[in-house]
Amino acid sequence: MYRVTVLCEGESYPLHVPGAEGFVLYDAVLTLEMGKAGSFIFRMPPVHPHADKVRPLSSEIYVYQDGEELFRGRYVGKEEDFYRTGKVSCEGDLAYLLDSIQRPYEHKGSIIDFLTQLLNVHNSQVEERKRFQLGQVGVVDSNNYINRSDSGYSNTLECMNGKLAKTHGGYFRTRLSGGIRYLDYVKDYGGSNTQEIRFGEGLIDLSQHIDPTTIITALVPVGAEVEVTAEDGTVSTTRVDIRPVNDGNDYIYDENAVRQYGWIVGYREWDDVTLPENLIKKGRAYLEECVSLPRTLELTAVDLSVVNADAKVLKVGCWTNIVSEPHGVTGNYLLTKRTFHLDAPEKDTIVLGGSLPSLSGNSAKDKLDLSLRVQQIAEHTSKEIESRVENATQLITGGLGGYILIGRAEDGHPEEILIMDAPTKEAATNVIRLNKNGIGFSTSGYNGIYRNAWTIDGNLVADFITAGTMLADRIRGGTLEVGGSGLGRNGKIILMDSEDNVLCVLDENGVDVRRGTIRGTSIEGSTLVLGGQGNVQGRLTVNQETGEVVCRMDADGLYAIRGNIGGWDITDEMLSSGTGMIASYAGDSYADRATMNDASFKIWKREGDSEKTLCYMGRGGFDNRGSGDSGLFYIRGGSQVEIDGSTGKINTGGMIQSYGDIISTGGDVSAKNIDDMLARIEALEAKVK
Repeated sequence: MYRVTVLCEGESYPLHVPGAEGFVLYDAVLTLEMGKAGSFIFRMPPVHPHADKVRPLSSEIYVYQDGEELFRGRYVGKEEDFYRTGKVSCEGDLAYLLDSIQRPYEHKGSIIDFLTQLLNVHNSQVEERKRFQLGQVGVVDSNNYINRSDSGYSNTLECMNGKLAKTHGGYFRTRLSGGIRYLDYVKDYGGSNTQEIRFGEGLIDLSQHIDPTTIITALVPVGAEVEVTAEDGTVSTTRVDIRPVNDGNDYIYDENAVRQYGWIVGYREWDDVTLPENLIKKGRAYLEECVSLPRTLELTAVDLSVVNADAKVLKVGCWTNIVSEPHGVTGNYLLTKRTFHLDAPEKDTIVLGGSLPSLSGNSAKDKLDLSLRVQQIAEHTSKEIESRVENATQLITGGLGGYILIGRAEDGHPEEILIMDAPTKEAATNVIRLNKNGIGFSTSGYNGIYRNAWTIDGNLVADFITAGTMLADRIRGGTLEVGGSGLGRNGKIILMDSEDNVLCVLDENGVDVRRGTIRGTSIEGSTLVLGGQGNVQGRLTVNQETGEVVCRMDADGLYAIRGNIGGWDITDEMLSSGTGMIASYAGDSYADRATMNDASFKIWKREGDSEKTLCYMGRGGFDNRGSGDSGLFYIRGGSQVEIDGSTGKINTGGMIQSYGDIISTGGDVSAKNIDDMLARIEALEAKVK
């Protein structure tokens, strides 16, 4: 289902909507091609509701297929027939780069830097809607360095194609994301088409061309012109060659190609290369391309998604598997061009070319591609990092030893990369294995065990991880080791709250808990210190399994409900029988049965729902006896004994009572003092006799 809209003065208007009366375009043909702006041509009747919104150069046309954008560009021309039905031509927004010029310039640096320079010049000359930001760059220079200059004037697109695509290959592509227009420079558009083109199914036409006249088996690479000062002081110019790094020879050759085709010497200049070691790298890569028979393959096929709902749409820029046994063609090819007929999809065609390179005997081509991908990482980094990446590149590609093998599935497509210490999987011991499920490192051969691995599900398995700072949601494991003699010497664990307040510190000095609770079934040690050092007053509380307090010790003293204190037993049997003992301060008692004043000692007995005090010693005022300003001692039994410090009274329950200087025996004998008492007793005895 196709839909076409036009953007005019910031507003979007429909032009082609299936099933909507009046919103129909006729003979609409969309052509997309890699590295090209693309075109969209259609006929629009004069009575179209939005015919006036299609304006030359200012209106922007959008084409969608099932909601996915296929094309965006501008209206550049119109023809009308006898009935005034207009034939409208549009070009893709890559053509916006034709609207600016590049004045004479010089550039030395990376491809990314060069593209950034060109886009900055372009953006300074055009309006906002035609400006680009640099997007993905998948094409790199083998030395991450190019030398470009131009003394003339050219438009930006011509400059990009002539100074980059012509020398380094690749394709320019535009993208619109988040309202920002991006320019990508890529080898392909990424990914593969799942739909396969087979002879007898979707394949319509096939043509191929082989030209053996372009083969060379030896190459003389030549670099930039440099100035040379002779011994006599004269200065002259000469071309850089590879003799300083190639045993005095200015040429390289392919032994297998010479054996098969003979000596065919070619010549190639690289005007931006000033170092012999870089020149020989470029020469070897170029020769690798030239030693095989060049084969051009063009296919025309129908997209089966038009007639089969289960087939995925074939996309431009993606690799597509082709199988045509009668033509001897089997392999992956890049879908480079596609034509869409919006009102006659059965006429749609595709063109494929540029087959994927096969694996050569020494894997040199694959190693070169891998080298370029590794070097691409360095384009945004410092010179120091670039040198390290270059060293890693040499290690990986075999420059400093090692072998690379591209593993392929039964149908021939690449499915894994192996980097090994031997030329075959069977002989290798150290293996780096990279496939769709992750990357693994084995020191015991191709079949593992892979003790170090990073898998697609996000798991990183490693014996050791060295890092400066690690940010994680959680770390789980059997042992967490902090400190030691290595990088983590004098380790420390700091626990903080959400406001960065330190709650606990665990280091070489011990555990320092600033706030919170320490829980455990057993705490062993020689000294337990509570409180002090800036903390709140310390407290030690012992609870029974029901949560009730058994004992508490804090700054105010010791409070015990049950247990043993200095040989005194407070047992459950005693409590259940209704007898208890409390040593406490005001307000505390077993099950809140009694209130005792300040520090005190009491023995009690339960009788029904009430309790009977047997013995009390503490501050006066207990049970309405004595005064709160003095001490009180009270014993209850068959007879009561009470000593009240506020009155000086000693009450023995009717036997002996003392009221200051008067002693009474229950009303029968009274005296002011002991001597008077004795005299009265003697008188009483005489009377009795």
